[in-house]
Amino acid sequence: MNATAPGRDAVLMIDFQRDILCDGEGRLADWAGPVVAAAAGVAGWARQSGRRLVWVRVERRADYLDARPDTPPDAPRRLVEGTQGAGLAPGLTVAPEDVE
Repeated sequence: MNATAPGRDAVLMIDFQRDILCDGEGRLADWAGPVVAAAAGVAGWARQSGRRLVWVRVERRADYLDARPDTPPDAPRRLVEGTQGAGLAPGLTVAPEDVE
């Protein structure tokens, strides 16, 4: 029996958000280019092979009350729902058949 097969398994894409992979100007950080290129390749493979592609995104509330209790009050607000920083990094897209 094949342990992995199209229609049975999924590929999880985790932490590919702007606030994680981009610099303060919204551009991919120098180290992130190869990471995003590899992720785009994996996404293409998953779609072509009939595997479900699931984009996992972390978002914080605008008031940041769902952050860790020890988060300093002056810490930068990142991954806030509805902001560009919570969206996918440049070069990655969610296809209609993907799960987000």
